[in-house]
Amino acid sequence: PLQKKWDLIPSSSQWSSSSSSSTASSSSSPTSSSSSSSSTSSSCIEYNDDHPYGVDILVTHMPPYGQGDYIPASDIHVGCKLLANTIAERVKPRVHIFGHIHEGYGIYYNNHTTYINASSVTRSFVPENVPITLIL
Repeated sequence: PLQKKWDLIPSSSQWSSSSSSSTASSSSSPTSSSSSSSSTSSSCIEYNDDHPYGVDILVTHMPPYGQGDYIPASDIHVGCKLLANTIAERVKPRVHIFGHIHEGYGIYYNNHTTYINASSVTRSFVPENVPITLIL
């Protein structure tokens, strides 16, 4: 199904496939701070406008709000609410891969999307998290 050759388009942060049946997107997003206000920052809005329609795999740095973004020490979610809405209402990827929030490492699911926080290191930057293998 998703065994395609992917070519990077240098002028943008999106990926295109040599086949039109599936596409993937890589989007560089801003880092979030430990405050919940980061989830509604103007930079979060700007990056969400760049996410394309109809992708199978979406890759961002920042997690969406509520998926792999929980920081237990602060008892808060720090992901981007606008990204979460964009994914749920418009992009609807099969898989969303991200990192940034090291404490949120793991796999999460909802009705349509599998979310993977693939952070390879802990909060202390110790490489303890095992790699996650995705088989489609």
